[in-house]
Amino acid sequence: MTLYFQAPAGAQQLGDWRVLRLFISAIVSIIFALLSTLPAHAQSPQSRYRLYHPSLQTHLYTTDLNEYTVLGTRGWSQENEAHRVFTAAGSYNGGLLQPYFRLFNGNLRIHFWTTDRNEYDVLSRAPGYVGENIESYLLVAPQAGAVPLLRLVLLSTAKHLWTTDENEKNVLTQRGWGFEGIDGYVLPVTPVVASTFTQTQAARLLTQATWGPNMVEINRTQALGARAWVEDQFLRTSLDKHFDYVARGGAIGCNPCDSKFINAAMETFWLQAIKGEDQLRQRIVFALTEIFVVSTVNSAVDIQAEAHAAYLDMLAKNSFGNFRTLLEDVARHPTMGHYLSHIRNEKADLATGRLPDENFAREVMQLFSIGLWQLNADGTRRKDASGADIPTYIQADILGMARVLTGLSWGGPDTSDARWSGIGGTDPDSARWDVQMQMYPNYHSPQEKRIISGVIIPANTDANTSLKIALDTIFNHPNVGPFIGEQLIKRFVTSNPSRAYVGRVSAAFANNGSSVRGDMKAVIRAILLDTEARDDAKLTDPTFGKLREPLVRFGNYMRAFNVATYDGRYKIHNLEDPVSSLGQNPLRAPSVFNWFRPDYAPSGDILSVGLVAPEFQITHETTVTGYTNFIMETADRDNESAREIFRQYGSVQDFLAGNTSVEIALADKPQALLDRLNLLLLSGRLTPSTRAIIADGLADIAVDSYRWRENRVSAAIGLIMAAPEYVVQK
Repeated sequence: MTLYFQAPAGAQQLGDWRVLRLFISAIVSIIFALLSTLPAHAQSPQSRYRLYHPSLQTHLYTTDLNEYTVLGTRGWSQENEAHRVFTAAGSYNGGLLQPYFRLFNGNLRIHFWTTDRNEYDVLSRAPGYVGENIESYLLVAPQAGAVPLLRLVLLSTAKHLWTTDENEKNVLTQRGWGFEGIDGYVLPVTPVVASTFTQTQAARLLTQATWGPNMVEINRTQALGARAWVEDQFLRTSLDKHFDYVARGGAIGCNPCDSKFINAAMETFWLQAIKGEDQLRQRIVFALTEIFVVSTVNSAVDIQAEAHAAYLDMLAKNSFGNFRTLLEDVARHPTMGHYLSHIRNEKADLATGRLPDENFAREVMQLFSIGLWQLNADGTRRKDASGADIPTYIQADILGMARVLTGLSWGGPDTSDARWSGIGGTDPDSARWDVQMQMYPNYHSPQEKRIISGVIIPANTDANTSLKIALDTIFNHPNVGPFIGEQLIKRFVTSNPSRAYVGRVSAAFANNGSSVRGDMKAVIRAILLDTEARDDAKLTDPTFGKLREPLVRFGNYMRAFNVATYDGRYKIHNLEDPVSSLGQNPLRAPSVFNWFRPDYAPSGDILSVGLVAPEFQITHETTVTGYTNFIMETADRDNESAREIFRQYGSVQDFLAGNTSVEIALADKPQALLDRLNLLLLSGRLTPSTRAIIADGLADIAVDSYRWRENRVSAAIGLIMAAPEYVVQK
């Protein structure tokens, strides 16, 4: 291969490296042959995105979703996911991986990639180039499902382009580009084998399981199919740690990094919810925040951003793990310890009348695991001989759990009184929110502890053993599967699942197929892949579905239109005002019972037929009006013309803007516009009557009137998002 670099006189040949390259290739082959005899770590693929800058007339590729997002606000056109690569050395399905190096030429303002270490070293020393080390890893050789990454060069400018599209390569070579060969092998965005999954079915799955569909993900999910999409999501990694965002004061690479106080926790929440590729995990995390509630409201952790960021990270870590681990991590988390007051919970003192705090002891049973009443596997209540409901615990069990939970305080390398209090110890960071609480034996109750299921923890059992016995007992209680399983079904699919549906999810919790109890992946599969979740016939069942809670509606909007910000920060700090906003905000539930109870039923038709509708607890005249005004105003603001006006007269640093360029191009074709929005926002559920109403409204916005294209689009989006078909998810 011949190397070129850009000099004032144009492209100049550095030299013919053919002989050297043959020698290097031989050495590399030997190295890879040796590596193949060693145990290689199997790696998971991740997305690599492509952007184009029209004035620079160059492409850029990145595996960093934050970089992709920020550049999309700075003159680069986002061309979506190009292909999938790997983030570490090792193997994939038995195929070896090789490093892919990235360089930047500051004079030309272009990037360059190569798998050839010699080429990287030579260019790193060439004028204008700076080596940026390994960006990712590519497959060395072809294998089933992989495609070649083709490299082209335009010699007159020394600009390169990489593509997996053979047709794009052929077109470019006809226009003067030279084909330089194959850099390596990558995974395509869509698999080679097509799926019978339709676009509307894909959009419906994404509506249930993510913060919302966008066209790229709809097409990818359609190609994958439901089961493969779920399995793919289990492999996805998070953008960043919330705790690191707060510690830095902003996203990776922020400049300036000035996110402060509790607002920083809100910003990182929305950044990952909207831009994270691990969308299923992000929605699971949100669901878990509504079950294992901690809040800034009426709380000892009202302004501690680190506390809430660390708690979100803990939930993210456990989203696809085991419920038993999740339960203990919640119990030991200092944020929960402060919120439900069991941090520094001391043993009883008869002299002063002090008793162990019962707050978390009660809620870990009532809200976080087994509920108030004993359940059958299908979630129905068990009855005693007289036909009465059977409680799961009594006051004596709460007292026993309170004793179990004595002695917990800040984690660290010692159990000194100074660290217990959080003001000292051998470690200067004596009160770390990202370190789990530990037991302090001097403060733990030595008394006998009687807990649920008739279990007695003998007197003088050590603190950690007592906690293990107690949490094992809770975890193995038959209620946990149906109690937690039904709540998760309600978060994602339907407020009124059939008893058989709950039973199937409960069975997956009890046994993942390999005799493992509490496997969250098995539970998630059971929820999202169940026939009731995927059956299109349910779309016409009047008892099936759920009210989309306001935060999720807003998240759907931001995902659908790739809402971005000037500086990559999602400064969405206060949404709970029911008059002017959504009436709901992450991490600000009014109590440990969340914004709404899972068994809430509004009076009227729903209650009269024995159904529940949890989200209706925060749905009333005020919130409906506030939401409608909020979303209409947001849709009207988030278009190109309004964005330019705002840039001139507003504070662009605080501005969030959606990309509705595709929709604006369809403004003169109202039916095509509604087709697109129907898929994107409604999974194809727009009824003819609602469609006719919206179409009439769009027709009233005359062609050639001021900003008529933008006004039609914002009206269409706002009216659809206010429609019953959108507010009610099927």
